[in-house]
Amino acid sequence: MAWVIMSVVFLIYLIPSFYFAKYFKKYQLSIGHLILPHVLMIAMLYTMMNSFKLGLNPIYYWFADYLSNSFIFAAIGLIGALVWIYPVIYVTKRAK
Repeated sequence: MAWVIMSVVFLIYLIPSFYFAKYFKKYQLSIGHLILPHVLMIAMLYTMMNSFKLGLNPIYYWFADYLSNSFIFAAIGLIGALVWIYPVIYVTKRAK
């Protein structure tokens, strides 16, 4: 059952990429604008999962002293959502 859930989440993650691929030849889009969000998302996930190994915990603790945890999670989520939806934003800008 877990693999079904993971495959559904993965397909949802790929929706902007499918949209980008649909208009790739029509608008002569650059493939870099599809690869960049995936690289940024992987880098973001890597740094969050390995923050202790990378020595980033003091930075997180500094932010936690001044901001609430829910605000920090919301900010990281917003950045992640913008990176995730970037291919769609790029296609709509090129379509104009």
